[in-house]
Amino acid sequence: MSNRKHRDNQEICARKVRELAQTGVNKHCFECNQPGVTYIDITVGCFVCTSCSGMLRGLNPPHRVKSISMTTFSQQEVEFLQNHGNEVNDRSTSSLHK
Repeated sequence: MSNRKHRDNQEICARKVRELAQTGVNKHCFECNQPGVTYIDITVGCFVCTSCSGMLRGLNPPHRVKSISMTTFSQQEVEFLQNHGNEVNDRSTSSLHK
């Protein structure tokens, strides 16, 4: 893939991630419900705030956390986020506590 095509693909993926971060319940941190997410927990596919991203990195084993604005995303990661996000994770977590 040419460098230009690769950069264009990265920009498309970054734009999709930013759009997902501004959609529905993804606007609020999955962990603490604070508005304004800045990170993604790639391990489970949810959107989180800065404080919670640090705590997730400190877990054992650590979760893989990526900055929405400072990181590139692959097409596979975008698809994973499209199929997960905070709403899907919330339903999964809720079903575990029933």
